[in-house]
Amino acid sequence: MLAGAAGVWLGIQGLRLFLTMVVWNVAEDQPATRMALWALGLYLPGLLAWVPARLAGGARPAWRFGLLFGLLTVLRPVRFGPVWTPALAFTAWIAWLWWWPAFLQELVRRRALGAAVPGILLGLMAQVAGQTALGGLDLPYLRSPGARAAAVLLVGAFLLCLWQLHRGPDREKGAPAGGEEASAALGAALTGPYLFLQLTWLANLGRIEIFGDWELAAAALFVQAGLASGLLGALTPLRSRPLRIGFAALGVGLALAGERLSGPGLWPCRR
Repeated sequence: MLAGAAGVWLGIQGLRLFLTMVVWNVAEDQPATRMALWALGLYLPGLLAWVPARLAGGARPAWRFGLLFGLLTVLRPVRFGPVWTPALAFTAWIAWLWWWPAFLQELVRRRALGAAVPGILLGLMAQVAGQTALGGLDLPYLRSPGARAAAVLLVGAFLLCLWQLHRGPDREKGAPAGGEEASAALGAALTGPYLFLQLTWLANLGRIEIFGDWELAAAALFVQAGLASGLLGALTPLRSRPLRIGFAALGVGLALAGERLSGPGLWPCRR
């Protein structure tokens, strides 16, 4: 769970920097359609994760790709410039896209796929907490020695957790169940849209601040409360199907109510 949380936290920072480099460096002053084509072209190598996994992943591709992602992330604040900064941002994000499905497959192999969702939620909570502590900024945008040391510590914690997962004993022997394989594949496909929804709507502190006229701390507390409730639901799964449906409906209702309180998003809000 901790390896997933640290990986998601670093991945969110990598995604935000990737998009920043596309908009402000590679495709600056170009039409939105051309920006989208640049982003898609740079994104495509990451979506072909099965190719490097087969060619260079070895028996445990999660560790190899995680190590590659960590090294590229550490190099970002050290080597910067008009060429190095976007190049490292793009390659780090591609490495993360290779790592994530391999990590889910590793969880399947260890019968621990249930730790994926809590890990994602913990990573989102860490991202919100980090943004709040830095006044709304992300760690990769800072150039101070403290920011570099924090990046090294975060990557070190990620690699340590990943190494423990890599070296730990298997939970059970034998081939994974077919349902678990399908769940991992579906989870890898849905992670992107889910993170997009969180970063642009549900956990976007800037949007809540502007449209809701809230202070940063209040917006962060609001978002953290929602993520914490989701984490609680993930850690204490409901076995009754009617209760699961009711809990999901309650979550959607609370999200829509929160959207109404935080400002216009799905519908206009008169003041």
